[in-house]
Amino acid sequence: MNSKSCWQIEVVKSMGTHMSKYLGLIESGSRSLRSELSQILALATVFGESHVNACAAELLEGGIVGVENLERLLKIKQLQRDESDLLPRPIEFQNQKLNRVVPSVDLSRYDAIVTSEQSSQE
Repeated sequence: MNSKSCWQIEVVKSMGTHMSKYLGLIESGSRSLRSELSQILALATVFGESHVNACAAELLEGGIVGVENLERLLKIKQLQRDESDLLPRPIEFQNQKLNRVVPSVDLSRYDAIVTSEQSSQE
């Protein structure tokens, strides 16, 4: 095992007891340890070590292993968080018309017009 993997293992283990157990399961399985470590570190950078450790605890309760499952659970938990947890808070303007959420527009009907015009020109 090279020095890069060693420090990654130590960092992942330092995230908490659940991550240490989770890493033990990965090491004993057939999954690529190098790939799992780098993805877990990326998830910890994005979501935070405490969230990664908490989600690993949930997965361990269900006997689920794999960084894909960990990422999926982290994304689900992030969507469930209250808007007050958003950092930084969204900008609020004095003019309330500027604070409204603009609905997305379906432009597929215009695609049909463009493609029919192109086919008629050929």
